[in-house]
Amino acid sequence: MLAVMTGTVKEIARQALQSGYLPQSQEGRLYELFETMQADEEDMAAADELINALLDGRCRREWGPPYDWRMVHLSYRAS
Repeated sequence: MLAVMTGTVKEIARQALQSGYLPQSQEGRLYELFETMQADEEDMAAADELINALLDGRCRREWGPPYDWRMVHLSYRAS
């Protein structure tokens, strides 16, 4: 399991896509980055790819019920 709690959206997405697994700590970091609007266009493209991987089962979350990542992404895009 990856224990990195820092990084950009691109880095987190790359690690999750390579491993097929999104650790809770990394998911929390993604929320933090989106809430503080610390994501650029490349980050948004990486987030899109990660969201699709989560939705189609190529990547899985460490915990909890399925979360609708599209809502996080859409709320960021709207701001």
